[in-house]
Amino acid sequence: MEKLISENKAALDKIKARFIANSQGFFDKYRFWIVLLVITALLDAFSTFCFMYVLGAKYELHPIVRELSFMLGPLIGPFLGGFLKISLGLCAIIYLRKFEKELLVLACLIYSYAFMHNLRVTGIFNLL
Repeated sequence: MEKLISENKAALDKIKARFIANSQGFFDKYRFWIVLLVITALLDAFSTFCFMYVLGAKYELHPIVRELSFMLGPLIGPFLGGFLKISLGLCAIIYLRKFEKELLVLACLIYSYAFMHNLRVTGIFNLL
């Protein structure tokens, strides 16, 4: 049993070391894309709040955002869900450190599409 614990500890130490090594210079190199990612995620969270206010949380497709919205309400749920998605996504990108720019650009595009889709579904475009 102690051998398994020491092997697991060694594996976790390797993961931590790789994450720390890969994070060196990441935020400086991709600052623009990370800021754009945060902006588009905030827009998506706001439009998701509008969507849930009009139609309800039961129509949300993302399971984590939907459950958070049921538990915490349609205002806090989308924003907390967006924070979790960005945090976990950035951790995965940093750990892998492969195709970083492409993944950040793709995430920005998906958040932008989600923002526009939520506005279209709620009918806000009809007001403009």
